[in-house]
Amino acid sequence: MRFALIGLILAAWLLLGWVYKVDHDRCCGQDIKDKSAILMFQPALVFDFDSARPSFKNRWKHVKDSLLSLIDENHKLEITGFQCSEESDSIGFSRARTIRETFLKVPDDRFIIMSRKVVCNDKHKTLPFEGVDMNIRYVTKSVIEEDGKAIVYFPLNSTEKLNGSDVESYLDKYIERHKQGTSVIQVIGYTDDQGGQQKNQTLGYQRAKVIRDYLVSKNFPESRIKLISLGEANPIGSNATEEGRAQNRRTELIIQKAQ
Repeated sequence: MRFALIGLILAAWLLLGWVYKVDHDRCCGQDIKDKSAILMFQPALVFDFDSARPSFKNRWKHVKDSLLSLIDENHKLEITGFQCSEESDSIGFSRARTIRETFLKVPDDRFIIMSRKVVCNDKHKTLPFEGVDMNIRYVTKSVIEEDGKAIVYFPLNSTEKLNGSDVESYLDKYIERHKQGTSVIQVIGYTDDQGGQQKNQTLGYQRAKVIRDYLVSKNFPESRIKLISLGEANPIGSNATEEGRAQNRRTELIIQKAQ
């Protein structure tokens, strides 16, 4: 009798273990290697279709406190509100602003408010969904971090050195984040439209080379850095103003996954 009871307990234990594994694999996959991959199954807040009023989940306080601990004069919270094509115009901005208003006593200059159109399906019309994305971005006068790239600005006609200790400090952290692995960093040099196209093509290359040389000096593999100069192409500011030209004198760092 005792052996039969033990056998039943063992069988039940094995069955429960198998059920747990199947359920876990169905939910979360078998290749998750960090907690950030699981967060998509545990949203901190959700929105109904065509609504800018969020429903906050139990995790929101923890997420909010974590973000607050990271915001300072050089680290801004970028809040991007999503807008489905069939939703009202500006609903993305409204969602982002609604979340910004929950961060009381934090100055407006610590936030970047954005909107992005996304592809939605019929489920979004009937089920709550995550209508915003939040990221901490490093922002100074010389460095701006955006979605998928970092932008380093250069003074007029400067090609020989980085523009300040904040650039070096940022690049040091950038190296630590990307040193491991096989991804390639595209370093793309840009200029304003002053001085002629051929000169600017050379100037853009020299600015990209300054960044490359600094990365290599910190033991980042040179074989994983690709230099590109686009000169005065793809301006992000107006070349008719000094402010716009300053925006165009830049080098962009973009991570490209290895083939």
